[in-house]
Amino acid sequence: MFWCAGIYIQLLCNFYCLESRMATNTAVHSNAFNFLSFLNSGVDPRTGLYTVAINLPTVLANNLAGPAPSIGLAFNPLSSQDVGWGLGWSLQRSEFDPKRSIVSLGAGETFKVTSVTDGLCKMEEQKLLSFKLYDDGGERYRIVHKSGNIEELLVFGRAESRIALPVRLYSVEGRSVSFYYEDTAYPLMLTRIEDELGNTVFSAKRNANANIEVLLYPFAGEQGAALAKYELELGANGVVDSIVLPTPERARWRFTYKQDINTALMFITEAFSPVGGSEFITYEWGGHQLPVGASPSTLPRVSSYKVVPGFGQATVETHYTYSAKNFLGAGDSAVTWNDSGVDNLYQAASDYVYETVELLMVEGSAVRTIKRSFNCFHLLISESTTQGNNIQEVFTVYYVDPDVPFSQQLPYCQLPKNVSTTWRLSTESLMRTETEYSEYDNQGNVTLLRQANGVTEESVYYPVEGEVDACPPDQAGFVRHLKRKVIIPAPASAAHAPTLSTTYRHKTLAAVSDAIYPWHVLDTELLQEDLNGASTTLQTTQYHYVDAVTDSLRHGKVSSEVLTLNGHSLTTSYQYDLGPVPAPGESEAFTVLSTVVQQHSDLDVFTKAVTNETSLFSGQELLTRDDNGVEILYVYDALQRVLSETVAPGKDAEATRQYSYTLCAKAGDQATQTAINVKNVKTVTYMDGLNRPVRELRINADSTLKADLLRPIYTALYNAQNQLIEETVVDWEGDIDRPMTTSFRYDDWGQQFCTVGPDKVEVYEVTEPRGTADWQDGVVTTSWRQFTDSAGEVIKATGKSVTLVNKFEKPVQEQRWNLAAALVSTHFYEYDGLGRTAKETDALSNVTLYTYDAYARVVQTDLPGGAVVVRSYAPHSTQDLPVSISVNTIELGAQTFDGLGRMCSSVTGGRCQAYEYLPGQTQPSKVTKAGGQVVEYRYNPLLGEEPEKRFANGEEATYTYDLKNARLDSCSEAGLSLTRKYFSTGDIQSETQGVHSMVYNYSLQGLILGYTDVLGNTQSYHYDFERGGRIVSTKLGLTESIFSYDELGQTTTITTTDTTDSANPLAVSINLHYDEYGRETERVFDLNGVKQKLVQRYNAVDNLVQRELTALDIDGNVLEVLRDEAYEYDARARLTKYTCLGSQKPVDPYGNLIDEQIFRFDHLDNITRVRTSFGLESNTAAYYYENDDDPVQLSRVTNTHASAVPRELILDYDANGNLIVDECGRVLKYDDLSRLISVSSAAP
Repeated sequence: MFWCAGIYIQLLCNFYCLESRMATNTAVHSNAFNFLSFLNSGVDPRTGLYTVAINLPTVLANNLAGPAPSIGLAFNPLSSQDVGWGLGWSLQRSEFDPKRSIVSLGAGETFKVTSVTDGLCKMEEQKLLSFKLYDDGGERYRIVHKSGNIEELLVFGRAESRIALPVRLYSVEGRSVSFYYEDTAYPLMLTRIEDELGNTVFSAKRNANANIEVLLYPFAGEQGAALAKYELELGANGVVDSIVLPTPERARWRFTYKQDINTALMFITEAFSPVGGSEFITYEWGGHQLPVGASPSTLPRVSSYKVVPGFGQATVETHYTYSAKNFLGAGDSAVTWNDSGVDNLYQAASDYVYETVELLMVEGSAVRTIKRSFNCFHLLISESTTQGNNIQEVFTVYYVDPDVPFSQQLPYCQLPKNVSTTWRLSTESLMRTETEYSEYDNQGNVTLLRQANGVTEESVYYPVEGEVDACPPDQAGFVRHLKRKVIIPAPASAAHAPTLSTTYRHKTLAAVSDAIYPWHVLDTELLQEDLNGASTTLQTTQYHYVDAVTDSLRHGKVSSEVLTLNGHSLTTSYQYDLGPVPAPGESEAFTVLSTVVQQHSDLDVFTKAVTNETSLFSGQELLTRDDNGVEILYVYDALQRVLSETVAPGKDAEATRQYSYTLCAKAGDQATQTAINVKNVKTVTYMDGLNRPVRELRINADSTLKADLLRPIYTALYNAQNQLIEETVVDWEGDIDRPMTTSFRYDDWGQQFCTVGPDKVEVYEVTEPRGTADWQDGVVTTSWRQFTDSAGEVIKATGKSVTLVNKFEKPVQEQRWNLAAALVSTHFYEYDGLGRTAKETDALSNVTLYTYDAYARVVQTDLPGGAVVVRSYAPHSTQDLPVSISVNTIELGAQTFDGLGRMCSSVTGGRCQAYEYLPGQTQPSKVTKAGGQVVEYRYNPLLGEEPEKRFANGEEATYTYDLKNARLDSCSEAGLSLTRKYFSTGDIQSETQGVHSMVYNYSLQGLILGYTDVLGNTQSYHYDFERGGRIVSTKLGLTESIFSYDELGQTTTITTTDTTDSANPLAVSINLHYDEYGRETERVFDLNGVKQKLVQRYNAVDNLVQRELTALDIDGNVLEVLRDEAYEYDARARLTKYTCLGSQKPVDPYGNLIDEQIFRFDHLDNITRVRTSFGLESNTAAYYYENDDDPVQLSRVTNTHASAVPRELILDYDANGNLIVDECGRVLKYDDLSRLISVSSAAP
């Protein structure tokens, strides 16, 4: 709950990262094409019918207080009616047909009323009580939903087609919207929705030209126009030909239909999307057989479905086949057609199963098959996906008793009991299965969920009658208020994880309308930890609400939340207002809801506040503001796409990022997004018909001649399985485009398993979902790299890393295998029952243990060798705010934090540094160091967290930033100044200090191309872009280095030449060799014909254990061992022994040739003793740490050998912990920022 303190930092960080390069992350805004979710289309695998559903943006009413009715239009090919929205099209809403006693909900549920008792309608087919239907008399009906919403229905229409339609929708709080219908040629067509404030939030009109206008907030747009206008254009036969979006180009979905001769029904055969995609649907016109007695006797079904993305992308083609039995009940003699509204399939035998098969086609052949099976209750009981020999099967078992009729089934019989997923091959017996298990109460609430990883979630609900002092009765008669949720860890051998339980208490608030029941709100949450039989309360949260039924805006909204933790409370309060407030005499309506969120703790008086202004019409965030005045302003179009984001609007630091869009109104159009960042750099992204970025261009803003020229920076290619198979990132080397292509390969599980980079190196990460014969607790992942020739032969490869992954998706073993397929090393992990690492054993059997608190923070780490690290955390927070750290009970550091999570003090080695803050800021304004020095900072919050000014000991440092992107432009201190210029990519172009400048040149992707130093010397860099941008040479004057690589992209040679003296040129070459794990094993030096070889060897945890340097003759034969070094380590990978043989042994500080060194450490990682042997003599250096407040501060060193002069080295430090007298007796001085400013010789 400390989000306020950091949210603006994150917002600004996100905003100011605007110059990042476009690689695989394209410039498409995250919600640029969200409008596509308005329309959902596709083939229903149960029925084989192609359907379309349009969900217009949610209508937000009553100043965002609700309710928010969903406006959904759906095309049902089985409907032959035009109720005002076009033939076969209808509004997705609740209805009741009193003649047939059929109730239909907007979500799609349909039931037949079989009896009425005291106004309550009973439906035999309704197993779960998700809603109740009441007959209130006078042709009025009422639907009470378990969600809390209530719909009032009134009968409309002519005698032959009278239907009860919603006239009012109440939210759980009692706020309402009203629905209006006009008695026209289409009396059941909704024409208007009005909220209780009198605002029309939706209107629809079928014009004389048969087109339909749909207006959202008809008077809330510019100059009194609609906020958004959608049009349904109807064809001559009354079907919807197109749906026009509110865009300048009148982008649209377009449909083509064909009439089935047998049924006279209309079926969509072509659909074209506003992003340029096309769908082509082919039918088997007499496909589905209907049960005996049905007329007509057949129904069309989809036989093929093609999705054409266009723009060079592969078509996705799917074929469908069906069993003789189907969703209509065909093939069972017990089923006879009954058009009464009762599901005919419920007449079928309990073993009735119908199937559909979906085949993904590529070049005329099926590459993937999905077979689905449904039971007599239309429940999916199995789904088998086959590709090649790979089979993934999902089996679902329901609470269905096959021996009793549907009327006697359990209320939750249609809910899954076990969901098992199995992976296997058709050619092998090895398989692996994961299962999830669920239990329910009689109202369908989940009471137990056991995940595949073994973690169990138990839930208990209050009964309808409630519980005294914990939950008032539910007057609507539903069981829906959660009492307790318990998270039980999975069984684990490594460590015991706590059981976490949350207990909920509820209370009721009066509804705004007397027609609605009092509604339940959450009163308190109590989080407890149960460990080893003991229960501990961790935290409680108390909720307070605005309880004022006359205040329609605020009633029922949370006014404050109080989190109490270890006796400390953190309060988050909320204030709500409408704005902007109209000026006197103006009639402008309120347009935003302003919400102020403020936090404060009982630890101190500090507060943090954030204001959000939200559109009353779209619900989109329009403005955010913190208590430092930092604002971010958002502008949207009618499709709720972001048009601009502006930081600091109206201020000097105003910076705007702009977006514009084009969609498709006709064939051949392509959808695009144009983004212009804060430095006016334009990037254009082109989308394919599946809304995937496939091409991106950017202007070269740094060019002096072609700054407006759009150049390519990215392309993508997808296959017929909708998989990204190739993407190309284009780098710019000056005016030359350098494309670098990466390709991707996929296995028959549909997983990406290989990436082939521009350097042609194949990087494999193969995941085996079946596990192995010895590992069934999760997947196994194998990784390696290799290079193959054109014939597919492996030329060079690395060893393999095999990872056994558990059901928490975390590694259990990390194995390393060599090229001879022998196991070389294994790193082990063990976890507690919540999936947290409890034990780690490296390849040398060194063990590290971890212990956690209830918030998953590490509180103890047991290191190899016996050291125990203990951490404790701020008692008032659940965040990672450590207040102390100790090793073997010795405290090394301590910190304190204020109620907003800001550090107030930090103590290290007894030295205390204090921090002070200005209101609302997260960076310190004043730092008082342990030595008493004071450093003050001044910030411009509009430009982020870096200081504009710093004051220390009377000296002022000034920093200036680019007002658009907050990059450092210049800084000055003590008469010195530095200025910077940047490329549009964010790379530094030049740095100038006084009369001296350094100039840089970079490629678009950040490769340095050239550098000119302050003396005017230029170093150039050259790359092999056909191999992914590897550096191949660099040159400075007459000195040049050339690089070459092996097949895996590892550097093999570095050759440097210096031809300054042309008569005696100098050359040095280095040849490098690696082992199968990419570790350098050999390095051969050639200095103008003088050769040396360095050989290195490693242990199982990659520590260097031997290094041998030899002199070679011209043919590479060993002449002499110069230095043969061996290294030994303790359990914490600290060097404990060093030995050396050879003619060029290293020397110690006193000139002695080292034969051997022995190192000793304490638990704090301090070196305590070093014994150095040379010949028959030795020196023992003892290290002392005599500052009781700082146990890791070296105070003196003593030596035993006569060559060590002086025998004792005494070190001294200032109050800030800076070394002021070194081992040579020199005196070091520092400024107030602890920067070294002088070193003076020791006194004679």
